Amino acid sequence: MIADKAKSLREEGKKVFDFSAGRAFEPTPGYVIEAAIEAMRSGDTHQTMARGTTAYRKACAVKLQRENNITADPEKEIVATMGAKQGLTISLLALIN
Repeated sequence: MIADKAKSLREEGKKVFDFSAGRAFEPTPGYVIEAAIEAMRSGDTHQTMARGTTAYRKACAVKLQRENNITADPEKEIVATMGAKQGLTISLLALIN
C-alpha cells in the first residue's frame, strides 16, 4: 500500500510528501485542542451547514487577503470541505456541469 511505503521511507529519515490518505503525522497543536474544548463547553457541537459557517468562511476570506493578497467573497467563493478529495470532486463537478 502507498501509505505503508511512505511510512517506511519517513522512518528511514527521508522527506515524504504523502498524498495517499488524510492522516496527520504531527501532533495536534495546543491551540486547536483548546479551541475544540471551548467549542464543546459552549455547546457548539452540532453539524454546520455543508459549506461551512459564515464566520468560518469570513475568516478564510480575511486570511486569503492578509496572507495571499487574494480577495474572495465568503458568500459566493468559499466553501469548506471535509478534505482535498471532496474539494477536488466538487470543483470538477462544477466545471463539468
